[in-house]
Amino acid sequence: MERFTRRAGVRRDRGEGVINYLAAILLTAAILAVIVASGIGARISGGIEYALCRLLVEGDVDAVCGPLLPGHNPPTQPVAGRPVNPCYGEIDVSYGELNVTFPIRYVDLRGGVRLGFQTRKIITPGKPDRWQVTVYGWGEGAVATPSLPGGQTEGDSPYGPVRPSNPLTAGAWLGLNVTGGETYEFGSEAEARGFPWKYAQKRAADIADTILENNPATGLPVRILKNLPLVGDDVRNVLDGPQLPPRKEWSLEGGLTAGFSGKLDLFGRAALTVGGRGWHLAGVRRDDAGNTSFTLRDSAELEPSLAIDLALVIPRGARGRFNNKIDDAIDYIENELGRRYGGVFKLPAAAREHLKTNWPDIGLTWKGRINLTYQLTVDKNGNLTRYQRVVDMNGNWFGRLADEVAKKDRSGRSVGNLQVPLGGSRTIEHSTLDLTDPANRDAAASFFLNAAGTWLRYPVGAIAEFTPEAFRLNQYIEQRGTKTSQIYDSSVGNVKFTGEGSGRRGNSLVELKIENEDNDLSQARIWQDGKGWVPWADCPS
Repeated sequence: MERFTRRAGVRRDRGEGVINYLAAILLTAAILAVIVASGIGARISGGIEYALCRLLVEGDVDAVCGPLLPGHNPPTQPVAGRPVNPCYGEIDVSYGELNVTFPIRYVDLRGGVRLGFQTRKIITPGKPDRWQVTVYGWGEGAVATPSLPGGQTEGDSPYGPVRPSNPLTAGAWLGLNVTGGETYEFGSEAEARGFPWKYAQKRAADIADTILENNPATGLPVRILKNLPLVGDDVRNVLDGPQLPPRKEWSLEGGLTAGFSGKLDLFGRAALTVGGRGWHLAGVRRDDAGNTSFTLRDSAELEPSLAIDLALVIPRGARGRFNNKIDDAIDYIENELGRRYGGVFKLPAAAREHLKTNWPDIGLTWKGRINLTYQLTVDKNGNLTRYQRVVDMNGNWFGRLADEVAKKDRSGRSVGNLQVPLGGSRTIEHSTLDLTDPANRDAAASFFLNAAGTWLRYPVGAIAEFTPEAFRLNQYIEQRGTKTSQIYDSSVGNVKFTGEGSGRRGNSLVELKIENEDNDLSQARIWQDGKGWVPWADCPS
């Protein structure tokens, strides 16, 4: 194993220009991609990987790259002896997220929390379906550039369009993230669907019980009530809340987070907004069998959106006719309320004018997300048992409707955004290798140690994908492990409320977002030696 754990350095440029050197790398990568995709065979693709490896490393090249040659391929493991990847028939995710940004002397501070849950349907041939529910939450704290921009056009104010002095605004933040989760398993969908509410009740009861017992005014009475004969058990049951089933797994991650947001005003009639976020995390998981997993994860999101202010593009005559209808509708509602309940009901004049003149934005949004996770598992005795790599990618389209209410001087404003799903897809590629075999263990341990070092040195640990250790490990997975790909029809919708206020030091921003994501399996594939991707019969869509 020693010869494979040496750090692979990059060859020094020997006189060639930067452009030529980069072109050579890109050309080699392009050739490799075409040959692998064409299905010519593992022998040719292995040779190209060997050539790329030689291009990237220095020193004893054959010691590092030799195992990539066709003649050095690891012996193929029979399919029956390979690990089994889970088949997820459905994946549903719901969460709520609150972020607050406020100015201090020279910078802004940003803090946020997210609470959510994920429900997965697990399909196993010859066995009843199972359901896993993961309840998770995170907390973030960051330093931000002053006055992160909002996402609306400047023409949404009921007082008319306000052209900004600077049509392009942008901001960024950098901070820390801590994420925790708990996973539970159920034999029926009804139990799984009802569990998040039950979990919330239990955690709320735990918090209330802790506060009551530790409060000087209520602590002693509560303890006495819990121990009274006849009624003590009932009091304890009420304060303890509902009982939860045994936990399947818990997880904890922490690391860096960063993001940016930018807005470009397009002549006061539209706005192009772009937001992006990233996470660079390391963590640990432990299941109910005593197995411990160490994880490295990189995640990123990108969300560009184009919004158009209807009030500035619809002809004035059409707006006037529509406004008359709004007046008629308001009059009808006022009269109906007066007839049914008595008295006089009148909407304030300012509110009436706002409904007539404040036309919403409409637009189109795309949101993309990618997660790359490496996981190394040891059993309760400390023996390496399994390596996993998961690449999870989403792409979704939304139709956007947004509206704004603002003060006349725009010192304060609130914005509501509704994004309705227009379609999308999600792909999860899952690779697994059994590490009870010494040859597999050496390859996986060599790569994971190298990846961990990369995670510590660089803010983007995914560059470990392009090392010789990664190429070698991928060969082991394809010939001795299990690699599957599951493709889902994805539907994502969300609601977002934003409040912004101006102060002496700058703008403060509050954002609340609620999102729901549904994914239904449409295609499942498994990698076979010499054939590439083939239908995965044990994972029906």
